Amino acid sequence: MKKNYTKAILNCNEAIKIQPRSVRSYLYRGALKYHIMAYDLAIRDLDIATSIDSMCELAYFNRAVCYQEKKEYQKALKDYGIVLLLGEDEKLKAKVLINRGLLYFERKDYTMLCMILRWLPS
Repeated sequence: MKKNYTKAILNCNEAIKIQPRSVRSYLYRGALKYHIMAYDLAIRDLDIATSIDSMCELAYFNRAVCYQEKKEYQKALKDYGIVLLLGEDEKLKAKVLINRGLLYFERKDYTMLCMILRWLPS
């Protein structure tokens, strides 16, 4: 909340030393690295999170957001697709559809954008 991302990343590093298989620590550290625009480093942490827990929707979602920022749209679409397949959290699914719509708009793929708009809840 105080936007002291460097200190927060150091705290995550300590947590990872204590619990090297803590998905939460990698998720938080990845999110913090996203906020400082270190997308490649964030993706690396989120890769580790997905290797520890292959069912963690949030890790795939956050990684997709990083890929989208890097304009690696195919990778972003793949991860968004995984989130939809895992599909536990309805709010997260809605965010995925919105982000996919923005991605298709950015690519000027209006056919796919129209399909996404049909899937969104009213």
